[in-house]
Amino acid sequence: MFVNVFLPRYTKTLDIISTMCYVSLSLIQPLLMKVQSAYMDSQSTNPTNNSLTQSQRDFLVILEQKLGIITHAADAAKIHRTTVYDWLKQPAFAAAVKQLDEAKKDFGESLFLQQMKEGNTACILHFVKTKCKERGYGESREHGFDKRASELLAQLFAPDAETDCGEDTEGTQ
Repeated sequence: MFVNVFLPRYTKTLDIISTMCYVSLSLIQPLLMKVQSAYMDSQSTNPTNNSLTQSQRDFLVILEQKLGIITHAADAAKIHRTTVYDWLKQPAFAAAVKQLDEAKKDFGESLFLQQMKEGNTACILHFVKTKCKERGYGESREHGFDKRASELLAQLFAPDAETDCGEDTEGTQ
């Protein structure tokens, strides 16, 4: 069922958050129960979810297993890709796929943050360069040439005084 696709991920995400923040999961558990309850209520009353066909719900489960890659999921579901792209024109299905994509981003972000916590230098540098630009950590790119480069280019493209690159004037009248 569609609800079962998302709930375990949120539990795992809260597990990761509690580990990263050194907070006991028992402190977060009441919040998790409220989130799950609200989510299940919204799914049972949400006309968007009810408007999906069983084939679409089955495909969404497979799409999650295939990490959001439509071609692989369509092959596994034994349906043509164009069918999926036709389904994506339906707002309810498109919203469900977007929700899967957002969950995938959340999962990737949690893994990234876990790597930062473990001291992965590349992840730390990436984070600082992209999220701390206002603190002076962004990469700077200089546009233009230094004086020596400009001189070399001028020599390279300047007309040579010894040879005439123009038209031959000796034989013409």
